[in-house]
Amino acid sequence: MIVNVEESRNKCIVLLKEADFHFKARNFEEAEKLYLKICRIAENIFCKTSLKKDSNALIEYYSKIINFYENSNNNEFVQRWHQKLVGILQTSCENSFSPDDYHQLMDWYLRTINIMIDNEDYNAIIRMASKMHEKAKILLFNTKTDDDVKYIIISRLYLANAYQQTNKFFKAYFYYYISSKKLHKMYENKKDEGMKNDLINIYQCLYELSNHKLTKFISKKWKVKILLLKGDNNE
Repeated sequence: MIVNVEESRNKCIVLLKEADFHFKARNFEEAEKLYLKICRIAENIFCKTSLKKDSNALIEYYSKIINFYENSNNNEFVQRWHQKLVGILQTSCENSFSPDDYHQLMDWYLRTINIMIDNEDYNAIIRMASKMHEKAKILLFNTKTDDDVKYIIISRLYLANAYQQTNKFFKAYFYYYISSKKLHKMYENKKDEGMKNDLINIYQCLYELSNHKLTKFISKKWKVKILLLKGDNNE
């Protein structure tokens, strides 16, 4: 139980120095205990205050424990603490709109979902990519910048791939399709080579998903789009 918040903040700082010392000295068991203790104290502080500086401190401590588990190749715990960190950032973003907070959240969505991909945890990807998509739309509504469109596209591609991996092919097709529409519009404006390659890859996924006897007429459309983008329309 927290009696004095300031004393608890200072205790976290002291314990962090001790934990980092044990980590560098390769006393991993002791370092883990201290990092976990710091996180518990910092969580209690944030629950009591809900202050920005305390959420920032909690994110820093979560980053420390993430680094610890990354060092020990404990991918399950790495993912778990990534998810906890994203939860704190989501709460901060729900309280008020700040572009910096939303961009930080987007960055951690990317990191966390990539960990989930490594762990082949596709159901978790669907849940988090759905949240990312929701928050990305709020970000774009407020900023209206081309750069922030990419987060909507990326979240949709995460969903498409996860649905494809879990054999939900109709949903996979849908998310690849709406991603292709958004990316094509951006490519037409910028003519960026990287965007073109990404668009070709999406069209290839759409082609493969529709390349069946009953949907051959649809798959041909994607094949043509691929050839046109590659500058080869001989077929």
